[in-house]
Amino acid sequence: MSLERDKGIVILLAGNLKIRRMKGKGGGHSLRSATKSSEAVRRKSGRDRG
Repeated sequence: MSLERDKGIVILLAGNLKIRRMKGKGGGHSLRSATKSSEAVRRKSGRDRG
């Protein structure tokens, strides 16, 4: 019982942290993923050209 409760608390805390980050940075994580995908596309196009 205690282990399950701890897991639930950890999940809740993690969720709160994620929400705070999204609000504070204005979706910084999504921006990061977008930049990563664009970089990957550039690399792929470079390989095709080469």
